[in-house]
Amino acid sequence: GVAATTAPLVCCIDADDRIAVDYLARALPLFQDPRVAIAWSPVREFGKRSHRWDPRPSDDIRRSNWIHAGAVFRRAAAEQCQAFDRPNHHTTEDVELWRRFLEAGWSHARNPAEYFYRIHSGSRSELRPRRISRTVVAVYLTSAPDPQRGTPVPKDDWNRVAPWVNGIRPNGLHGLLLHDGLSSEFCRRLEAAGVEPIVVPPIPATTHANAWRFLQAAEVLARRSETTAFLTDLFDVTIKSDPFPLLRTDFDLWVGIEPWSIDETTTAGRWMLDKLRETFGDCDPWLKGQPLLNAGVIGGFRAPLLGLLYELWGTLAHRGANHRRASCMAALNALVYRRPDLPRVWRRGAPLHSVFKSYQREAEVCFVHK
Repeated sequence: GVAATTAPLVCCIDADDRIAVDYLARALPLFQDPRVAIAWSPVREFGKRSHRWDPRPSDDIRRSNWIHAGAVFRRAAAEQCQAFDRPNHHTTEDVELWRRFLEAGWSHARNPAEYFYRIHSGSRSELRPRRISRTVVAVYLTSAPDPQRGTPVPKDDWNRVAPWVNGIRPNGLHGLLLHDGLSSEFCRRLEAAGVEPIVVPPIPATTHANAWRFLQAAEVLARRSETTAFLTDLFDVTIKSDPFPLLRTDFDLWVGIEPWSIDETTTAGRWMLDKLRETFGDCDPWLKGQPLLNAGVIGGFRAPLLGLLYELWGTLAHRGANHRRASCMAALNALVYRRPDLPRVWRRGAPLHSVFKSYQREAEVCFVHK
């Protein structure tokens, strides 16, 4: 098909897919940069499944493809790379095309217009099993006070991290502990327990601590090849079992939930209403009566998880470090309940996690949360 065309720019669209009305018009200016060979974009699925994902570029496209097949590309780059002359049967044609462009030194740019990808009932995209990476992430930041208590966070406190750390290796999990200043000896102890310590920048003075937590988790996962992950609290969590067998293809995200609603009838509900008002200035009427979500456990498949983490970062960062009353739980509830794909968010509590604030050590769950 490409050989039958003569235009300097090419876009291959499946017959049952769609593009935004300005998709091509917004891609064209990107190619004014002679180094750009690919204009990729966000994708909105429709049909059998409704979901939007906005890719984050990664270093190795073969391990984590973030460019969809309908991206616009430069013909001269394809000819230079002999992109269609040397088939590689180990990857799909579009992934091989993008790989050769990038390895040849060509650049890429983001087209803000959406590509609409149709999901059919029974299609390969609907039935294809999603690969699972058993990675659990926690964050240990000591460069700013605890955002809830306002007290310093102690460094190298093994007793506080042990319930989380000691659940990694016995359950066949890979732990990532992001930190901004733990000692070398402490990090070696983490590694001996099967946890990979990763240094992240300290919290800037102008940034809310919880916002920084979400951003660093997103940035680390975006640089890696994990297809699935969970982000949990650290000091309040005991890992009892592997959560990843719970992941099903009819859900994209898994979030913590409390046994209360956002209303005036319980202490927890009233607290959440106060936090929503403190964080956003008011509480949207449609949030009242919804089950109360908890940010202590968040997980799912790569694209939707990264999208939610970056949204949480943006929501809290917008309010700044001095807005100490800004709440990550308020941000989570507001963002999740606004999602157009809310039915694809798993919000059921057990067997993923125990009842929050009760520390049910004997509960048959994956995460026991204090």
